[in-house]
Amino acid sequence: FIGLTSNPYPYIKNATAMVISSDYEGLNIAMLEAIFLGTPVISTACPSGPPEVLPSKNLVPVGDTEALAQKMIEVIGRPEIFAVALDEKFYPDYAAAKYLELID
Repeated sequence: FIGLTSNPYPYIKNATAMVISSDYEGLNIAMLEAIFLGTPVISTACPSGPPEVLPSKNLVPVGDTEALAQKMIEVIGRPEIFAVALDEKFYPDYAAAKYLELID
């Protein structure tokens, strides 16, 4: 572990993958940042958050440590198959346009 850093993005961008093992998760900003940087993300399929962003091939059931371990082995071997594009709905311009539509 490197400890606190003022700029984690080079580490995220150069990581093989981001692994999220939460039981509960909202919209995980770090997950969106990793996707934006082109880093594959695998995650538990929490009740909200990751399943709204990631395809099913990137998800495992909450609490299934064997499935998570297997998915980690898969992402190490072939990270490119777990790479996803960041959906436009997570970009600031899109969000701002949707807010403006609400007030018009």
